[in-house]
Amino acid sequence: MKLTVATCQFPLEAKLEHNLGYVLRQMKAAKSRGAHVAHFSETALPGYAGVDIRSMEGYDWDRLQEAHLQVAELARDLKLWVVVGSAHRLSGRHKPHNSLYIIDDQGRLVERYDKMFLVGAHKGITNDLRHYSPGSHFCVFEIRGVRCGAQICHDFRYGELYREYKKRGVELMFHSFHNARMS
Repeated sequence: MKLTVATCQFPLEAKLEHNLGYVLRQMKAAKSRGAHVAHFSETALPGYAGVDIRSMEGYDWDRLQEAHLQVAELARDLKLWVVVGSAHRLSGRHKPHNSLYIIDDQGRLVERYDKMFLVGAHKGITNDLRHYSPGSHFCVFEIRGVRCGAQICHDFRYGELYREYKKRGVELMFHSFHNARMS
């Protein structure tokens, strides 16, 4: 079965509304060009903590949830799968996950991948561990008969993750990286 993927990029900012506007426009453009799925960068909706935004402390989680719903509604209306980078709030004092939301063409959240390997403090590089909690599960889903998996950024350095996905029958990986803003 043929699967057409649109890889979507735009200049991320600290403003959720800016990022959401790009996501919604690019979803429409992807569909108009025959895509079955629109694939976005790491933290495409909220921006990357430590880079685009100072931190996730005090973040407007209710507005981010509304943005997720807007993306899901448009996915349903367009009959388009969406793989979109976001953040997932955890309870208590736990830091959020750096996540990919997998939304099907009916607007349903079918899976969420949480970045497993977070980078530590390195000169000139954001400290993921300061802002996010690591994930612990693999993400496998099927689009039009194609078994898919997901990973985020630094996870690519760990071959054991790819080997595990291969064992699970994954044929196509959606691997999102941070889309740095233009200076």
